[in-house]
Amino acid sequence: MKLIEVPVDKEVNIKGYIINGRNENPGWKRKLISMGIIPGASVKVLRKDDRNTLLKIYNSRISICNCLADKVEVE
Repeated sequence: MKLIEVPVDKEVNIKGYIINGRNENPGWKRKLISMGIIPGASVKVLRKDDRNTLLKIYNSRISICNCLADKVEVE
């Protein structure tokens, strides 16, 4: 399941990243890692709207765009 598909107020563990093509810019992966969105981390979806997803991870709240949330695989 992708992070974008997780319902609000549900806690999930990050499994990995989804790479769609060879020519895709790898900068998005570095951005996710720098925010702490790494495999094995537990995240809770606090809020979602048309553009952003608000997450709680490591006692912090971060907002990521839905295009990045679509690239994170969770279990």
